[in-house]
Parts: sequence; C-alpha cells; structure tokens
Amino acid sequence: MFQPLVGDLCDRERVMSVIEGSNLVVHCGAMKRIEVANFSPQECIKVNVLGSMNVMDACIQKKVDRVIFVGSDKGIHPRNLYGFTKGLMVSMVTERAKMLGFGRPTMVSTVWGYRDWE
Repeated sequence: MFQPLVGDLCDRERVMSVIEGSNLVVHCGAMKRIEVANFSPQECIKVNVLGSMNVMDACIQKKVDRVIFVGSDKGIHPRNLYGFTKGLMVSMVTERAKMLGFGRPTMVSTVWGYRDWE
C-alpha cells in the first residue's frame, strides 16, 4: 500500500514513527526554493542535510528494505546553497550505502533533470 506522509524531517521522532513498518521509503523532502535557502542558510542545511540524515538513520534502525533519495541536477555542479546541500545529501547516501555493503537497507539516490546533452 502506498501511503504519502508529511512531517518535519528535523523531528527525529516523527521520522522514526513514519518509517515504522515500511519496506520502501522514497525521500523527496527538501527546502527547494533557492531564494529561501539563500536567505536562511542554517535552515536549508538543517532540512536538506540533517533531515536526510534522520531519514537514513531511521531506515537503518527500522530495517527498511529499500530507500530512494531524490536528488537534483543542481547538486551536480552546485552554484548555490540549495545545490550544495542536495549534492551533499547524494554523497552521504553513496558513502552510507558503501558502509552498509549488502546490509539493509539498499539505498540509492537519483538525480533528476540533468541534461548532459544540452
């Protein structure tokens, strides 16, 4: 059953409760507005980096089978804080997945919107 849920990524307990019993988690939450991120850099880092870490930690603790972290083309060659935080999130997912090896969960990140051919 697909169940979309909303909550504050920085609220570790809420993240843990939402993930409880899940076998697949798709994490696409982020502070996405570039101008808002630039105006409130500490909040952007808190949501996009620390919030993503909360999701990773909860998925490991709750033994989720698979986790997909949705990245952004802006993280490939970051020109602003938003891009930097999304790139950092993708790097964190990659490194954590290497540390887990073949353990659970299987974690992957996506980069959408990237057009190398243009």
